[in-house]
Amino acid sequence: MRILVVSNQYAPVVGGIEVLLRQLCPALAARGHDVSVLTSTHTLARDEVSEIDGITVHRVNLVRALTTRDPATLARAKRATVRIVDEVAPDVIHAHDLGANLWAVFESQPATPVITTMHIGLASFPVDQKGSMARLLRRTTWLTGVSQAVVDQAVDLMPELADRFSVIINGLPPTPEPAPPDPKGRRIVAVGRLVDQKGFDVLLHAFPSVLEREPGAELLLVGDGPERAQLEALVEDLGLGDAVRFHGAARHEDVAGLLASASVVAIPSRHEGMPLVALEAAAAGRAVVATPVQGLGDVVVDGETGVLVPPEEPGPLADALVELLSDPSRAAAYGANARARAVERFSLDQTVDAYEDLYRRFVRPELKV
Repeated sequence: MRILVVSNQYAPVVGGIEVLLRQLCPALAARGHDVSVLTSTHTLARDEVSEIDGITVHRVNLVRALTTRDPATLARAKRATVRIVDEVAPDVIHAHDLGANLWAVFESQPATPVITTMHIGLASFPVDQKGSMARLLRRTTWLTGVSQAVVDQAVDLMPELADRFSVIINGLPPTPEPAPPDPKGRRIVAVGRLVDQKGFDVLLHAFPSVLEREPGAELLLVGDGPERAQLEALVEDLGLGDAVRFHGAARHEDVAGLLASASVVAIPSRHEGMPLVALEAAAAGRAVVATPVQGLGDVVVDGETGVLVPPEEPGPLADALVELLSDPSRAAAYGANARARAVERFSLDQTVDAYEDLYRRFVRPELKV
């Protein structure tokens, strides 16, 4: 069948959803589907049409048009979206998260079923966007959430969605068996965009207490974003010096190695859907200290694959990090448990199977085989 995937961004942009889609789209194509992507232009990718991993990627500058509120640019972007939908002639449209591109698709009045996957909870959107997001959800043929928490939150806010919502969890492709962590290591790794959502400021506030009890500890922050300067200033204010290093943005193919360099992986998020880094840390066989927000609690099992701590609280976060740094055998055991659980429950094949089953519920009968 012909599948049009709609996303706010796509490779070479790197983020949790972008990484997932770069794995998911070729996996669907490998099963014989004709997969195309509709996404936004970006400083890293301005071509209107390109090919990435055998997938045709169409880009429109709709986000810029909406940001600048330029009517002429907006009209051109909407016309481009209509043209792309007409040219691809999809049997199903699958949007990953809500945004301008999905709005433009609906404006094109597609006769095609539209499936929308929510990667974060509806409550995580700014108040002034919730009305627009709700309208997009109501126009969607079927909705999926990457965790039960994401679904529950949306249904709590919009009970009328309950009868067309299901959970399809994210998965990872197979990875080689990782080496065990260095028992002498004291490195904490945190991966993600440098934005408020990720709670890296809480992690930095926790780190002086970690250093006091584990003087050899080091913290590596992998990623970039609008809060980098603020976080660098916080490192200076807290007197953390060379114990904290900002790696900057990393290519996705390098993330596995960076996670494998960790003794413990920290995910102090304020809100999430099901962050890919939690699955990648599990695949790397590393223990995780995380907050139990939404889908994180589905991936990290407290006392089995890692430690869950309350969000926004540097004290418990520092205690959990020290507990694992000072007990390498426990950290290694948690990491091994996490790896085994990820292989069993969070495979990309299972995710693709679930999406294929869902597509077949809505496409024309002759395409169900």
